[in-house]
Amino acid sequence: MRSKKIKNIIASTLIFSLLITLSTSLTNTNSKTAQALSADIQTYDYDVFKGNISISEVITYNGKKAVTIQIPEGLMIKEADVDNEPHKHIDEVVIGNKVIIYGLRDGVTYSNLMLSLESIMDVEYKYVINPFTVGTPSNNNGWPGNNQGSIGQLPGNNQGSIGQFPGNNQGSISKPANTQAILEYLNTIYTNVFNRQADQGGLTYWTAQLAQRLTSLENLFKNLLVENEFLQMAPTTQDKIRKLYLGIFQREPDSIGFNFWVNKYNERLNQYGSEKAALVDIIDQMTDGTEFKILIDRLGVK
Repeated sequence: MRSKKIKNIIASTLIFSLLITLSTSLTNTNSKTAQALSADIQTYDYDVFKGNISISEVITYNGKKAVTIQIPEGLMIKEADVDNEPHKHIDEVVIGNKVIIYGLRDGVTYSNLMLSLESIMDVEYKYVINPFTVGTPSNNNGWPGNNQGSIGQLPGNNQGSIGQFPGNNQGSISKPANTQAILEYLNTIYTNVFNRQADQGGLTYWTAQLAQRLTSLENLFKNLLVENEFLQMAPTTQDKIRKLYLGIFQREPDSIGFNFWVNKYNERLNQYGSEKAALVDIIDQMTDGTEFKILIDRLGVK
């Protein structure tokens, strides 16, 4: 009888130990699974200042005067916000590929507005909205009146587009696209980066898109220079930065710039854990400088 009790006690102890071990294993497995899932949905959480942006059109939204801003191509936006100090009466909403700013008042010049576009990866792109006036200004301190209820223009701006301050050429591109220069530029990208000729279909498509300003040169790079073919051609950080220089600026990098971007890329790679995400960030920054703006002007693209 005592022997049977002892056996029962031993059996119970073994079963309890087995349950504890199994529970610990499941907990560790769930923890690792949660960590893996967390890594898969990792967001970036940083800001990128992109410069100026202009409004596109005047409309009516919910019975209120409004303007629209076209969301730049290539940005997957989940939220927009306009820092509207001191204009407390305005608000914004994202519909499709546009941000609508509504609740505007006739005769008010809206300046110092900052637009923040938050991407699905929690990257916040910030733009300064070029000043604009809707309707007829109520005093002589504003722009000349536009009795048709459209965007007020500054003196000397007869292009029918969004008024700009003198010396601010962010609103539109007056120089026509140089199709031949675009073709040569794209061919050189393929030669320098991919060591091959561009396929005719892709060349025709991107030339038309750029010449008609349906996309930006920056967006082209985000399509071409983050794909698997590029990653295979440039397996190391040094290879990637050199190829970016040869593709974007079509020259060899200088030592200072090369070292700067190598370090910057490695920082972003450690931060995101993704080569493509790091490349998009580097392209964003590399296309923000003076050399790139000169290139855009030469090609007549945006």
